[in-house]
Amino acid sequence: MREKPGAKDRRNWEAEETAAAMDVLGGGTAPELIQGRLAMLGWLGVIFGEQASRLTAWEQYCHHSLLINTLALTFSVATLVPVYVTANSFKDVVQASKTGFPEKFNVINGMAEEQVGRAAMVGFGCLIAVESMTNSPLF
Repeated sequence: MREKPGAKDRRNWEAEETAAAMDVLGGGTAPELIQGRLAMLGWLGVIFGEQASRLTAWEQYCHHSLLINTLALTFSVATLVPVYVTANSFKDVVQASKTGFPEKFNVINGMAEEQVGRAAMVGFGCLIAVESMTNSPLF
């Protein structure tokens, strides 16, 4: 972990850190982490929304797009907040999330979040494909 930059350097440092975190080809992990979290949140919304309304995921999005987009933006920004609050690189923050849990909670860590997020992204894509072919909710 590095020391907090001075006030004069802070603006350039934040821009560089955000750019590095968002650069997928350069090893940035922020897009995958954000999309994984959104996919996990999306699964919860779709399951409960389909049970309550009997609408497909796409129909739910069309009816409530402002709310869904606002939540997506909020979660995206919230994922990047620790970088600015702690003045550490995004890579350091993610690494700390992989090792920062007590021993008895070792299965719940950043690596598990990555794997579940990846599964949620693939599953959500499959859900949209199935529901668009059948034209009915899956749940």
